[in-house]
Amino acid sequence: MADTDLAIEGKDVQITITLDGAIKRIADMVTGFSANPVYDRKEYKLLGTTDTTIDDLLVGWDGTINLAVARKTIDEMMDLIHAAERARGASVVNIREQVNYRDGSRKTYVYRNCKLQIQRSFKRGETSSFTLNWKSGTDRQVA
Repeated sequence: MADTDLAIEGKDVQITITLDGAIKRIADMVTGFSANPVYDRKEYKLLGTTDTTIDDLLVGWDGTINLAVARKTIDEMMDLIHAAERARGASVVNIREQVNYRDGSRKTYVYRNCKLQIQRSFKRGETSSFTLNWKSGTDRQVA
């Protein structure tokens, strides 16, 4: 009997975060990932007409990474990022998204120079969960 809970077309996403070129192991902790394009809307009104031209310019990407935390990897990574920010140093965070489709094909995107913010959720009797909100001011690149 077929499993009716499976989507008609599915995908599996693997996320890798690099901090200053060093890979941070979070692949087994990711429970959700989203990436959304961010647009800047420009409206132009031509002289002598009542027409308005609307142009949406892609200015970057943002999203969230939901994590079920079982070890201190994320805390250590965020501590390094915060220490670099306090020291006015640059820490380069890249997010690599690898999408594996059911037909065997694969697509990989890299979001470069991301800024991360962390949100924590601790509930009594439940596992702790973290959410990393990220934003990149550049377009994603196909790897």
